[in-house]
Amino acid sequence: MRGGMSGYSYAPAQEHDWLAVATAGRLLVARTSDDADSVAALAATAAPEMSVQQVLEVLTAHGLSATGPFALLFWVDGDLTGQGLGVIVRGDAHVSVTTADGPVGVSSRGVTTWTEQVIEGASGFTVELGDGAQQSSALPLTAGAVWVSRITLSGDADSATDAHARVAAPVATPETASAPTSIPEPGDAKAASVEETRVFHTSTRAAQEPAESPDPNAASEPDGYDYLFGATVFRPVGAAAGIAPKPESAPEAETKGDHDGRTVLASEISAARRQARDSQTGSQTPAPPPAHSYTLRLPDGSTQALTAPVILGRAPSVSNVPASVLPHLVTLTGDDISRSHVRVAVEGDTVVVTDLHSSNGTHVIAPGKLPQLLRAGEPTPVITGTTIDLGSDVLLHVTEA
Repeated sequence: MRGGMSGYSYAPAQEHDWLAVATAGRLLVARTSDDADSVAALAATAAPEMSVQQVLEVLTAHGLSATGPFALLFWVDGDLTGQGLGVIVRGDAHVSVTTADGPVGVSSRGVTTWTEQVIEGASGFTVELGDGAQQSSALPLTAGAVWVSRITLSGDADSATDAHARVAAPVATPETASAPTSIPEPGDAKAASVEETRVFHTSTRAAQEPAESPDPNAASEPDGYDYLFGATVFRPVGAAAGIAPKPESAPEAETKGDHDGRTVLASEISAARRQARDSQTGSQTPAPPPAHSYTLRLPDGSTQALTAPVILGRAPSVSNVPASVLPHLVTLTGDDISRSHVRVAVEGDTVVVTDLHSSNGTHVIAPGKLPQLLRAGEPTPVITGTTIDLGSDVLLHVTEA
């Protein structure tokens, strides 16, 4: 275990207001009602196969105006200390990130959509919610969903991810490793089957007294929501069908401690990847900067840098909009403007405009050319100086930065 920390610590909430959903390499804290459907929808974002983009689509499923406050934090490329911490904040949540240069605060005050930021060299963070955390003792959390008023990740940040690997693959204690392996008799099949059933629970309560030894003859039925709140049940396949386990083979003459020689821990994989990147750094030449950078001049005279895709409309949303990186959302007013009207992005060294199936269409006017109506959903490259007409006298201008 690297560092002295095994996960998060949180202050429990007296009222069900903010739900924290923690999984490997990602934390979501969102304000929601405590009805079963809302809780289940947020808890489902703990699935490891979900991307940050898919989590945002769950949060904005009913439109941007119906999206509540939230804080979404994720390890960039799964490596917090090496690649940085991604932070997305909407509403009255506030995130304070610990770095070697001091704390960095992230909030969305004065922003109509949300704030996005990537912070390098992060070693921990604290998410403050609403008017501040309630006065209560901090409780530990490795993974799952809990109601919180504040949640913190401190110490060696990578160990929060490693904790999931330790839960999934527990290591034997020295006492059990040194004990001789015995071959079970056929009559011991029932006892052996019970011993092979292991239940690992993530504790969210302060330790009060030692737990009683479980009765091996008592049947254990896990709760239907255990997978949402940090409890994982492991059983051998034979236990479900009532099949007696096969006798174990005799131990080899030479043992190598607790390691079986085939298991690779997640922490070892992360270390190998970092070592490979470090070894390639000296031989690789830095990528040349882009030849051009572009901006979009908005109807009110302000500019929007095209460092990431920009979605413009009356109530823009990230739903059903493909993007390799998180887009910026810009709200426009006008009778002819659709909710998500047009997408403007830089692909390679070219500005590309895509009409997002708007009601009244989008025209582009290149310098010295006649207006051209875009086909819905078809990316169209444009040049510097092009005017994008969305209707209702709403004009956008592509310029070089």
